[in-house]
Amino acid sequence: MLDPHPTHRPASRRGIAMIMVMVAVTVVFIVGMSLVSSLPATARASSNMIDRDTSVFLAESGLTEGLYRLANPPAGQTIWSGVAGRTLPGVPGSYDVAIANISGDTYRITATGSMIGRSGQSLTHAIHMDVTVVVAGGGMSMQHAMVIGNSGFIPWSLDVEGDLHVNGNVFNLGNISGTLSASGNITNLGSTGGTDPGAEAVEMPTVELDDYETYTYNGSTYAAEVLTEAQANSLPPNYYPASPTNPLGVVVVEETLSLANDLHIHDGIFVVRGHLVVNNNDLEIDGPDNQMSLLVENNVYMNRNGSDVDVSTGTAYVGNRVISSWGARNSTFTAREGLIAVGGLPIFYPGNLDVSFQAVQDDGSSQVSYFGAAGGGGSGQQTVTVLDYLHAATAN
Repeated sequence: MLDPHPTHRPASRRGIAMIMVMVAVTVVFIVGMSLVSSLPATARASSNMIDRDTSVFLAESGLTEGLYRLANPPAGQTIWSGVAGRTLPGVPGSYDVAIANISGDTYRITATGSMIGRSGQSLTHAIHMDVTVVVAGGGMSMQHAMVIGNSGFIPWSLDVEGDLHVNGNVFNLGNISGTLSASGNITNLGSTGGTDPGAEAVEMPTVELDDYETYTYNGSTYAAEVLTEAQANSLPPNYYPASPTNPLGVVVVEETLSLANDLHIHDGIFVVRGHLVVNNNDLEIDGPDNQMSLLVENNVYMNRNGSDVDVSTGTAYVGNRVISSWGARNSTFTAREGLIAVGGLPIFYPGNLDVSFQAVQDDGSSQVSYFGAAGGGGSGQQTVTVLDYLHAATAN
């Protein structure tokens, strides 16, 4: 039987429920619209980030090629000339590499990656790196203050600030602040910072003095100043040989030079095709860093009292030996960035109680370049040392 008085839900409760449903629907709609509207912005941000990363990748690829090409220059080039518009398979955009000479053997690599982004923006990223380049054809790691090509005797008057290496056996009476190493046996009655007998032999450089008369530097060919003995003895006491046509300031004396006057070569390389004889004179060479600055084809003779040779910058190379005469008292031979004597150890006669010989290792191992072996540069592997590295900001 039906209830004659049915129960009815109040109208006010039904209205509240309806309002709550509408509010919930509105909130869901707003949140959904926010998510939908943010999707394009997120996608654009991701695309821009990918584009920026691509421009950086392109620049780094260009830098990698620049370093490789400087170390392994193409045929006919000593210093790689760079490239423009290089592309990579499957990668949008391209990179440019420019090589600029800053000074001497210091170069700046500028690698720039460029592309048009998905939004139509032009994006670029540049990397700058400063490096030194030791030209192929002649180069050795000078890890000792003095390197000797054959066995011999070290006199008491020889002082070496750094390490000394002898290819062969050695009998030492000298003073060596560093390690005395030899590929053979060592008899040590002098002063050393340590000995290393049976060490690996050091490969002696193959210097071609002919290549100094016409040499290649920074990709261009130059002619040295070639003199006779008489012309060399007529040079002013302070001589500056470097010029636009001879940037390394190479002076070649084409015969044995018996020095008649004091001579100071500033910012240059002095080459003697024969013996160098020093007679109560002072010879000083300020050469380029990391270069052989004094090169003597045969012997250096210290002949009289007060005969001084000072290679204050660069390395000294002697094709045979340094030899003092009986009268060469109060004389010095100083190589401040190392000496390479191919023929053997210096010979000081027993009566020369006042002759001193100094070879200095200024800053540990350094790369020394020279002309020879591969013809003065342009082929073979070159040595590239990084000095500085700078990322430039990505530009739009």
